[in-house]
Amino acid sequence: MIRDFKQTGNPEEIRVCCPRCGDTKYHLYINIRLKLFHCFRCNYSGKYKEDLIDEVLLLKTKKEVKKEQKSYLRIPIFNVKGTYLWKGIENVWYKRGFTLEDAKNYGILVNLNLCSLSIPVYDENQQIAFYVERFLYPKDLKYLYPSNIKVSNFLYNFNRINGDFVILTEGVFDALAINVSFKKDVAVALFGKNLSETQMSFLVKKNGINKIFICLDRDALKESLIIQNKLMPFKETKIIFFDFEKDPADFMKNKGREILKNFLIKEVNYAN
Repeated sequence: MIRDFKQTGNPEEIRVCCPRCGDTKYHLYINIRLKLFHCFRCNYSGKYKEDLIDEVLLLKTKKEVKKEQKSYLRIPIFNVKGTYLWKGIENVWYKRGFTLEDAKNYGILVNLNLCSLSIPVYDENQQIAFYVERFLYPKDLKYLYPSNIKVSNFLYNFNRINGDFVILTEGVFDALAINVSFKKDVAVALFGKNLSETQMSFLVKKNGINKIFICLDRDALKESLIIQNKLMPFKETKIIFFDFEKDPADFMKNKGREILKNFLIKEVNYAN
């Protein structure tokens, strides 16, 4: 089991203490892309097991999170193909039904420091306020939000809404699933199950929005009713409830874009 490591000058290579010779000065080098290791103290070398990559990257993520850096190195998803991060991207992004075009359209990048997908959140001035980080190797980690920003003061994707209705979801992947299925920006994310006063103000004051549909996770009926009661004096509201799927993201992953789109079209009485 790897408990610690050091980064080399090569981003695809790390150094660890060799378990074979009792090394304490990180003489064993691991190339993550080639899946090879070599100890320059005892010459122990070979090819490592597939599951070691998850262990290494999870440890790398935890170390970077503790640093709370102000800036990270972020690159487009297509630049990562063929590297050690691709397996995580396939699991978190592609197997959920999202495409490379979706990533380009919504400005989603790969954070090389945190081994995560960086999803941009914009402010009222159309500037990036912060990134939501979705880890690629989540065993006990999943999302990271900036510690110095109150995310309940924002609505993910609200800057792109321009129709007469909006769908409220819990998480960014839920909003993304609805939007790519519709091929139109109709959904936003609350970053949780509750609607803050700031978020409510955005929705109420937005010109053109006549209807608000509340589409939280299946286990959030109580919270959906609370949100509906808050909004009813100002806008026509309706709760969209999933009988079988946990949330919109799972719906798209399990049943595909077209079925999710058709389900929502009926719920919102949408005519293209």
